[in-house]
Amino acid sequence: MTTPDSPYPHPTIERLHALMTAIDERSPKIGLAPEPPAEVSWPDEAIATRPRPGEDLPGPRRRPTPAGEAEIRTLKIARFAATVIMALMAVACFVLSFSSLWDLASRSVSWPRHLAWLWPLIVDGVVVVATIAIRAVTKTSSASEEGLLVDVVHAGDDQARLQQRRDKAFFWWMLVAGASVSVASNGLHSLLPPGQPLHPWLSVVIGCVPACALLVTTHALQRLSRLQIRPPAEVDGSEVVSARAAAVAEQRAGKWHAVAAGIHERGLLTNQSTDVLATTMTYLFDVKPTPSLRSIAAQVGVAHHDMVSRVRDAALTVLNDTAGQ
Repeated sequence: MTTPDSPYPHPTIERLHALMTAIDERSPKIGLAPEPPAEVSWPDEAIATRPRPGEDLPGPRRRPTPAGEAEIRTLKIARFAATVIMALMAVACFVLSFSSLWDLASRSVSWPRHLAWLWPLIVDGVVVVATIAIRAVTKTSSASEEGLLVDVVHAGDDQARLQQRRDKAFFWWMLVAGASVSVASNGLHSLLPPGQPLHPWLSVVIGCVPACALLVTTHALQRLSRLQIRPPAEVDGSEVVSARAAAVAEQRAGKWHAVAAGIHERGLLTNQSTDVLATTMTYLFDVKPTPSLRSIAAQVGVAHHDMVSRVRDAALTVLNDTAGQ
């Protein structure tokens, strides 16, 4: 039954309310309020570089180019381009010169046209051989300065250098002569009317070129074959060390002989020879670890080890007196 003061209209609802209140009083107190999130401290750089809303994300950073790398790359490209252009120019020059010299040689009465194409090969071949020979002699001169040149005739250094200068002069004259014939022939071909045969004397000059080229190139081959380059012989390190040790030992022996002479000049140990005194001082001051006085006496051949101590005292006296000298 409901009491007049009860706010609930039905007794069942009142009992349920009392039961819920008892359960709530027995249950532990649980804090349901969420904890505030911890504040994260961002560095100033991250805040400054953080993209704003609507902005694109920054891309990956590029590695900075080292100083001078761009210049080196540009130099390599320029060198490669210059090499290709020079090769094309060389081919073009050779083709044009070959055509002019072939036509000039075919107008001569010396050879028919199907053989005249060999004449420009001979003229320009002399120029190529002379250039290669000059390069070889230059390399040989550099090797001789480093001690790598070995002449077949085993000449002296001065004679070998003189021979190298003569060889280089010969090859330079060979280059000048071949280039002069090539340039003069190209100029002559441009002056002659098309199809006009050559003067007999010009045919004689052109006909003598192959024989002269054969003589010159044969002599050039003989000059080049006279030079040989090989690495210097390996030096045995033990021999060098032994020679240095012998020199040091000889120097020290001379010093101890001088000290022995000073001992005799002071009237000390005159009953012992200079060699005995020098040998004794060598054992005393140069041998490490220093042997005992008895062993030194046995090695030197003196009667008693007291003589070794007397030699030591006398040597120290002489050394102290001559320290300023």
